[in-house]
Order: sequence, then structure tokens, then C-alpha cells
Amino acid sequence: MDILRCKTPSMIRKEIHVYLLAYNLLRSLMWSAGTTYNTPPNRLSLQGTRHHLLNFIPL
Repeated sequence: MDILRCKTPSMIRKEIHVYLLAYNLLRSLMWSAGTTYNTPPNRLSLQGTRHHLLNFIPL
């Protein structure tokens, strides 16, 4: 989210909302995995979760 690619204010808002949605979905996935495997969710890496998710999407 370093660079916003949209030009109009309404599209910038939408782009920020999509980033927040993706962030919250990753955090909920981390919470679910942490509670399933008895690991505190704050011990899980956001980037690690993102990489694992991207690796499993083709499957």
C-alpha cells in the first residue's frame, strides 16, 4: 500500500477499503489458525500468512 494508483478521491477511498478488507481477512485467517493449533495469533507473521495463502491459492 505504498502507492495509491487511483486518481479520483472516490476511487482512492475504494482502494483503501480494499486494502483494509484484505488486511482484516488475513488477520481473521491468522486468528483462526492460531486458535485451531493453540498458538497465540500475535506470534504469527502477517507476511508469512500472506505468502502461505498465495502459495495455496492455485490448489
